[in-house]
Amino acid sequence: MHEALLPPGWKRPRGYANGVLAQGRQVFVAGMIGWDTQEQFHSDDFATQARQALAQVGLLALAQRPAKTLSGGQQQRLALARACACPPDLLLLDEPTASLDPHAKRDVEALIAALGQRKTLVFASHNLGQVKRLATRVLYLEQGRVLADLSVQDFFSGDVLPRHHPEAHLFVQGEIA
Repeated sequence: MHEALLPPGWKRPRGYANGVLAQGRQVFVAGMIGWDTQEQFHSDDFATQARQALAQVGLLALAQRPAKTLSGGQQQRLALARACACPPDLLLLDEPTASLDPHAKRDVEALIAALGQRKTLVFASHNLGQVKRLATRVLYLEQGRVLADLSVQDFFSGDVLPRHHPEAHLFVQGEIA
């Protein structure tokens, strides 16, 4: 077991579901990387993967700090590191840059773009600029219904959206919130 990744005096967290992207303000950095009770996560390879994931998101130097002491942007990067260390085939991101300052937002978006080159990402966002920068496809939802399912190009330009999806077009134009 790799207790060395945990802050001094703390025990290894148990029962975290690996590969699930989540924010955890009360969990240690190493704990968010995916400690679990399954034997496969107690190998030297896993410790190496955890360190590599922390380094990839620029948090290796903070590996001994409690996650609750990290900034919002660092916590988002930590959640992405966890996904890198225990890579699922699909990542679901809910407003991944909400409440972040512009610098932290750019950092997290860069990580999301890099992850998107290697795996499928589904993210919810009200930030249309972010959708343009990161998405390849847009599903517009209203009251739990998909009202539009288009490529980014078709969603943001041309006449497909206004002709076939007027509610989505009104949202893009800023007419409805």
